[in-house]
Amino acid sequence: MFFMTKDQERVLSVLEKTGCLRTDQAAKLLGDAKGEYTERVLRQLRYMQMAYFKTETVVMLPHLSGHSPDVDIRSAVDVMLGIAGGSLLALSSDRPPHKLCVLTDDKNGVGSYAVITVPEGSEQLISFQSNTPDADKRTLILLLESLDQQEKINIRTPHFFTFFDGKYRYFEGK
Repeated sequence: MFFMTKDQERVLSVLEKTGCLRTDQAAKLLGDAKGEYTERVLRQLRYMQMAYFKTETVVMLPHLSGHSPDVDIRSAVDVMLGIAGGSLLALSSDRPPHKLCVLTDDKNGVGSYAVITVPEGSEQLISFQSNTPDADKRTLILLLESLDQQEKINIRTPHFFTFFDGKYRYFEGK
């Protein structure tokens, strides 16, 4: 039996929801700018057999070691860390089409967000799924593959778009 620190529990909690993390994502989650402390936390989790290093920079749950890391979930984690930073209260990943659902607490109060990855060609489906009467009231963050996708998406609930061009850029949806 192992006793875990709060930071080990925090990283493991996110790993259990996402299946994988890059080491830089774990460092941002812990507020560790240099990553040295994070490296120790991850090594300790590996020693406890609660984490597996797929590569030098990708950590996975041991039972997923035979799988490839989910690129969409890693991108969604980047977006989640961009909005939540260290103020993450809760995280879930079991609400399709949402890749991640995030509850944050910061100077503006509690916020609820859902990150949705939008592959090219799925804009109508995402619009339909996000406009149903039972769609939840989270602020949606739509992770686009290209900027021209935003013109094809029509959502009535509060939302933001983001895309990656070397870094994540966020802009408000209309």
